[in-house]
Amino acid sequence: RNMKQLLVYDIGTCADYGRLVTMRRSMVDTDTSAAQAGFSLSSACGSVVFENNLVRSRGGVTLGSSPVVFASEVYATNNTIVQSQHAGLQLYRGPDSQAVGLHLSNNVLWNNAGEDVALAANSWLPTVHARHNLWQGTPLLQLATSAGNLVADPLLGANGRPAEPASPAINSGLNTPPGGLPGVDLDGGPRIVGSAVDRGAYESAVVDLADLVVTSAADS
Repeated sequence: RNMKQLLVYDIGTCADYGRLVTMRRSMVDTDTSAAQAGFSLSSACGSVVFENNLVRSRGGVTLGSSPVVFASEVYATNNTIVQSQHAGLQLYRGPDSQAVGLHLSNNVLWNNAGEDVALAANSWLPTVHARHNLWQGTPLLQLATSAGNLVADPLLGANGRPAEPASPAINSGLNTPPGGLPGVDLDGGPRIVGSAVDRGAYESAVVDLADLVVTSAADS
């Protein structure tokens, strides 16, 4: 909280390719008065998993992977990214790496001054798959997959939680995202309550399943 920057990198020269870098169920607040305040998570040795995080960062979030010897994947699932003074989420692929696939699923990106999703500076073009995200504007970069994405106000409170039951983020996510669905939400509660997972880091208590009224004792 209130740090100038949070930069998490794997080692640049890898003896152990294929290592997985994971960050989950974290809250990151950078100092809004620091011009370069931002958060970055990347790996030069393998894939990256970023899930169930709430990030309020002046410089937004940068995610990437750039192993030289093989293809890798970046999974950003069920995150809430808000209040960046620049792009909310920046995607990075190193110039020397082979194909890097970035999978964006069930994320909420809102109230960011720049684009919600953009390429980081000096990034080579990765393959981007976007499924069931809720954002303020459709990304300008090319998407290899675009399914179930929604441009709508998620009705977030000051704590990053969606308003219940009115938020369009509630019970509208993808239950089978690439890389798998987290078992719990940011608070540690069940990740699916209702017919579908909520988009973003928090799972609401709203159950939208229809009630069944039993009028007969027959088995059928």
